Amino acid sequence: MKVQLWFTAQGQQAINEFENDELIESFSRHMKTLTKKYMVLTSVPLDENQDIASAGVLNVILEKKSTEVDMFFRELGRDMKNPLNKRFDGKLGNIFKTKMVIENRSN
Repeated sequence: MKVQLWFTAQGQQAINEFENDELIESFSRHMKTLTKKYMVLTSVPLDENQDIASAGVLNVILEKKSTEVDMFFRELGRDMKNPLNKRFDGKLGNIFKTKMVIENRSN
């Protein structure tokens, strides 16, 4: 399953201060840390995240889904405020909204 993290207006302003590879690395690292707490396995595909700031969305592949998915992404949003705040002048509220995308696979 694919999960899209749509950045809010404040989140968009914050991510504009980062290079694409910095965003991928930071989100990947924080998600990996959270997998120790939640039964969720994620990855950030490079080919679907070529220009995160322009698109306003970060695509995540959810490989192992549990009932804790919502909590996982809520905590990720809270955790990501710290690194984003380092370059953002102001106080960040919610930085993204989560959208689950079910991919149709044709055989």
